[in-house]
Amino acid sequence: MPGPIRKPLQHRSNDAIITPEAIAVFERGKRCLARGDDDGLSDASYQLALALRLKPWNECPFDTIGESEPPAWETSEFARTDWRRSKALADQLEQALRDKRKAEREARRAQPQPQADQSPPG
Repeated sequence: MPGPIRKPLQHRSNDAIITPEAIAVFERGKRCLARGDDDGLSDASYQLALALRLKPWNECPFDTIGESEPPAWETSEFARTDWRRSKALADQLEQALRDKRKAEREARRAQPQPQADQSPPG
């Protein structure tokens, strides 16, 4: 009896998907980066790789923040392409985070505000 049917490598999807979980981890990682919290950043980097389905050898999107080009020591075309892919992911996550924050602000504005002349319930 034949074994399970396996998908050829070229048919497997390894594209990263920007999910709410990935956005939340990216936000947490950016806070760690700003605070200089290396342990928190390391954990966020690991969680982000899982959320984005990155391979262990892929460049971390956090490593591309604030940079416009791969580092000069990245000489192989594979490494430079991988860096650019991670940069694109970081840019997509950044835009998704801006959109999330904008939606949260708009939701807060849409909530009815208590009137000053009304006494609080209770």
